[in-house]
Amino acid sequence: FNAFMGVNINEADSTGVLTTSNQILKGSLEGASITSAVKAVGNDYLTLNYSTTTSGNGLPTDKVLAVVWDTVNKVGFIQDSGYTRSDAYFDITVGLDRVAADLLVYLAFYRGTAPDYLVSSTSGLQATAV
Repeated sequence: FNAFMGVNINEADSTGVLTTSNQILKGSLEGASITSAVKAVGNDYLTLNYSTTTSGNGLPTDKVLAVVWDTVNKVGFIQDSGYTRSDAYFDITVGLDRVAADLLVYLAFYRGTAPDYLVSSTSGLQATAV
């Protein structure tokens, strides 16, 4: 919580509400842009699609971390299963009752173990429905 607040205290809007510009994580590993975050009606998961292009220290084997925040119900979902940067997509279970318009999605990458652990800054996007 303290690390999150330290990064976001100057970025939060005047009401203290999270937006897609907030940073859930901040690090030196190359990040990526989310190209879409879609929750299909009737699905209990949301699919993130992201760019796989790297021009810095990103590797195809970097692990994916996704965070979804339901702005209405104030519930968060975190998942870091076996997806890697080279997969170009990531599915995260959020439940059937979630509405896409209420979901903010954040994506980051990580690799290594201490003391060589690297993490990227997050990118964010508002989910859409199909």
